[in-house]
Amino acid sequence: MEHHRKRAYRYLLYQFLLDIRTAPTPDSSAYFTDEQCRNQVNYAGAVAYLLHNFALAAADDFIAFDEATFWQGIESFSQANPQLSVLHFKKVFEMALTDSQ
Repeated sequence: MEHHRKRAYRYLLYQFLLDIRTAPTPDSSAYFTDEQCRNQVNYAGAVAYLLHNFALAAADDFIAFDEATFWQGIESFSQANPQLSVLHFKKVFEMALTDSQ
C-alpha cells in the first residue's frame, strides 16, 4: 500500500478515536442524561469493537490489511446499527487521502 494511503488510514483511525473519546466520564456525566450516557457508551464500545483489527493493521504498517473487507465491515456495521452512524468516516478517509497526495 502506498504511503499516502497508509497516512490517510492512520488519520481515519485518529478521527474514530476522537469520536469515541467523548464518552461521559464520572466528572462530566452530570451534564448528560442517563440515556445520553448510555447511548454514547454503547456507541463507543461498538465502534471500538469494530476497529480493533483496524488498529492492529495500522500498528503492523497495513501489511495484511484488506481495504475492501474493511469498508464492507463499515457498511455491514452501519446496516446492522443504523442508530450508530459511522458512514461519514468514508468521506473523512477520502478527504485525508486527497490532502496527503
